[in-house]
Amino acid sequence: MLGTVGDLGPHRHTGQAFGRLRSSVTTSFTDAGVSPPHLAEQSWYIVITTIVSWLAVQEHPLDLGDSTPRFELFLDALLRGLPAQEPGAERRAERRAERRAERRAERRAERR
Repeated sequence: MLGTVGDLGPHRHTGQAFGRLRSSVTTSFTDAGVSPPHLAEQSWYIVITTIVSWLAVQEHPLDLGDSTPRFELFLDALLRGLPAQEPGAERRAERRAERRAERRAERRAERR
């Protein structure tokens, strides 16, 4: 028997699977240090919305051009932009890169 919209899909087990996926994704973001926790939830919304959009395009292709969209590039670009951050917040990766550069400069200065 097909499920309802409330089941989030055509199978009865889909709602539970969707909940497990949501929990795993938000936990992964939180474990990776995303703070405050509501930004892990926002990151989940971004992930699931874009993945569902990808699936929709796969099922009902648009004329996007001559080449086939590559999922690994799509996913890489998506994940590099995550986790979600408040507007104006400095990107975490940028801060890490700056700290690494500062440490390298300090080590070079110590060697002189």
